[in-house]
This record gives sequence, C-alpha cells and structure tokens, in this order.
Amino acid sequence: MEFNVDAPRTDAVLRNDNFLIGAQMENLLARVAEILEVDEVKPTDILDGFEGWDSLAVLSVIVMIDSDYRINLTAAEIRDSSTGQGLLDLVARKTSK
Repeated sequence: MEFNVDAPRTDAVLRNDNFLIGAQMENLLARVAEILEVDEVKPTDILDGFEGWDSLAVLSVIVMIDSDYRINLTAAEIRDSSTGQGLLDLVARKTSK
C-alpha cells in the first residue's frame, strides 16, 4: 500500500494492489454519474444499462480520464470495462504503469 503524502489532500492517491480506493474512486464514479446525468454510479453498476451510456458518453469519459488522470484510453477499453468497478480497475492498471 502506498500513500502520496506530498499530494494535496483532495488529490492524494491511495493504492492497494493496483485498485483505486477511497475519495479517488468516489470521485471517478461521481464524474461518470455527471456525464450520464444520474444520481450515482456504483462499482457494481453495468455501464451499458444506463440510458445515457452511448458513444458521446464514452468519449466524455475518455476526455475526463485524460484530463484528470493523464491516461489515454480507447473507446474499446472503456466499453470493455463494462461496470463501474471495471472502469476503476482499468484506470488503476493504467496509472500503475
């Protein structure tokens, strides 16, 4: 487990076995919820099950992750992540490289 103590409080990165946890996980899913215009996206939610999950939403998630995490993802990677947790795991894997 590692904790970046030099990062500002709201941007601190806490990782355990390459999984995003805590505030960073909540923030990512909250941002996806904003994109989908829903109240909440949970790790267990199937992204394709949301009415707003379309090609524009996928592109918006790509741009948000690039902006917030400096990670380049493809539409296929986003779609293949399938659930909220899958998206979190994808971002965690890419940040650990």
